Amino acid sequence: MDVTDFPSQSSEIQKGIEQQMTLSRTSGCATIAIVALKAVITTQTKRLAKDSRSESIIVWVTTREEGLKALAA
Repeated sequence: MDVTDFPSQSSEIQKGIEQQMTLSRTSGCATIAIVALKAVITTQTKRLAKDSRSESIIVWVTTREEGLKALAA
């Protein structure tokens, strides 16, 4: 998930992102790479990951290349 250009999201959008994280986890997804440069977005997605109980499968990175490497590992 590349959120480098995303502004802070509304509560409605946050709920959708949280649901997407939950669906990924419960569907057997091994890793989610989140590309985030802004501290507020990183903080927001970390909270959503915690709320969706998906923290263990998420890796936060700062470039798409790092994200692709994390997914390939």
